[in-house]
Amino acid sequence: MTVEYLRDTAHQAGLDTAYLPFEDISYNRLRKEFCDPKGEKIENIFKLQPWEQMILEEGANYLKETNTTFIEPAWKMLWSNKGLLPILWEIAPNHPYLLPAYFDKEGLSEWVKKPLFGREGANVTINTNYSTYETEDYGEEGFVYQEYFAHPSYYNYRPLIGLWMIGDECVGMGIRESEKKITDNLSRFVPHIIK
Repeated sequence: MTVEYLRDTAHQAGLDTAYLPFEDISYNRLRKEFCDPKGEKIENIFKLQPWEQMILEEGANYLKETNTTFIEPAWKMLWSNKGLLPILWEIAPNHPYLLPAYFDKEGLSEWVKKPLFGREGANVTINTNYSTYETEDYGEEGFVYQEYFAHPSYYNYRPLIGLWMIGDECVGMGIRESEKKITDNLSRFVPHIIK
């Protein structure tokens, strides 16, 4: 649904789009481009599959040499890796927009354990003085531990704001709401602004 939603948005903006299952995309080694089933060049690709999974698949070396543009470039792997959280905390301890984060839980009485390459709340553990709550899926690469912070609840829902940035300008915002302590892929998502 996410891909179809973005495709419809692009179509309304006047762009020619097509939905292709991953297995229908081929690679032309001579032209160094990804192609549709007719063999025509795909100029731009938006995909939901995480980069850290794509680079481990057969044919990943084509990703390095292609002249096809990926919307959501490979460098996004750096920003989606939770290993960045302890590094940011080390660089800017006590920053008002950061929570303490470490590669182990030493010194934390209440914490959230997050997989380095997690998605949508999968394999997150919340440990408080009152309870432990966890989900499963990711984590073979390792985890980080972040100080627990209880999200405010409004009418039994916990909103979480996601921002899309280009440079230092915010160009989109969405709100995900969950009745659970961990926001996941079944939580309601409401696009707030697409600019």
